[in-house]
Amino acid sequence: MNLLQNAVKYSPRGGQIVVTVEQAGSDAEVSISDQGIGIPAEEQDRLFERFFRAGNATTSQFGGLGMGLFISHEIVTRHGGRFEVKSASGEGATFSFYLPLAT
Repeated sequence: MNLLQNAVKYSPRGGQIVVTVEQAGSDAEVSISDQGIGIPAEEQDRLFERFFRAGNATTSQFGGLGMGLFISHEIVTRHGGRFEVKSASGEGATFSFYLPLAT
């Protein structure tokens, strides 16, 4: 839910958000793509740190504490999954997470 809320928050009004769910080998892959502000490449390694906010996400323009991605990451990794982020500043973002499928 947090990934979808972030996609809405950081996208321009009327911007398209795409959610996909598919099988990727032995995992389920859930991806959420937006046309938002994007994330600078040099800051992507820190996205899942507690209280971290990318420099282009000013608190005056976009509210938040920097906990949502941290919590999402904790939930996914504790279920044996992993995250992947594809983004560039000003070009939107795609957050994907992978969870192992039951055998």
